[in-house]
Amino acid sequence: MYRISQEGNIEWSLGQLQAEFDLELSIILVSVSGAQVDGFVCGWHVSGELQVMLLAVSRNRQRQGIGTALLEKLLCIGKGLGNTSAYLELREGNETAMRLYGRAGFSEVGRRRRYYENGDTAILMCKDLTIQF
Repeated sequence: MYRISQEGNIEWSLGQLQAEFDLELSIILVSVSGAQVDGFVCGWHVSGELQVMLLAVSRNRQRQGIGTALLEKLLCIGKGLGNTSAYLELREGNETAMRLYGRAGFSEVGRRRRYYENGDTAILMCKDLTIQF
């Protein structure tokens, strides 16, 4: 999982990824083929909201529906746990992620200017989980 996160320039340390497994609020789904991890998603179930924390797919397995499948499964689990909305943030300019989340029914609800260490803006997105999907 750490290798995949580094391929995508995700700013999570190995320790942060490992800590997710110990959090009671964390939901982690992993896509595997053979002995190879193809992708993973991590979400938090908090106070009736699902926060999509991280979604990553190995470069050589992208554009094969893995990210979509992981996200859809996470949203279904989140809804089943009683969450009524799902939130996420992504880096402005990450067009691939914007398309993925847009197709999944997320819409932009705000921006955080100069949110990331390098000065990039974060785009905040939300999906209503009470609507049939």
